[in-house]
Amino acid sequence: MGPKYAARLLMTCILILKSTTAYACSCATYDTIPERVESTSIIFLGKVKKTRKSWSFGRSERKTTFDVIETYKGELSEKVKIQHPAGNRGNCGIDFEKKDELVIFADEDGNGYATSICSFPRKFSEEQIISYLKDELETSASK
Repeated sequence: MGPKYAARLLMTCILILKSTTAYACSCATYDTIPERVESTSIIFLGKVKKTRKSWSFGRSERKTTFDVIETYKGELSEKVKIQHPAGNRGNCGIDFEKKDELVIFADEDGNGYATSICSFPRKFSEEQIISYLKDELETSASK
């Protein structure tokens, strides 16, 4: 390999690496369930009804409609739409499967509600979260 070829190869590699955009997901962590509950706008147990694809600023986004089974925080109607990045963990994405039932943590984003993998208190199981939320509802109702 000649010096000119090596120089061209090196320049090509530098240009490719310099022009590649990389996305990485970095989430704040919450040490307790109460910390996460306090910092979010709405929390509910919902069943996935449907998901639609969309694009936002060049990123693959989804808008999922949930049937609300139980509301733990906020005021919601029977159905709620949640915007979220597609399931690429590099961009904090999450995908929901039709008919899944799960607890959703979401925040107001100016156009409704949005969530991502960062919205969920990952240190805790869904059972722990639901137990805490139900205890909080009972405590609030008895006051």
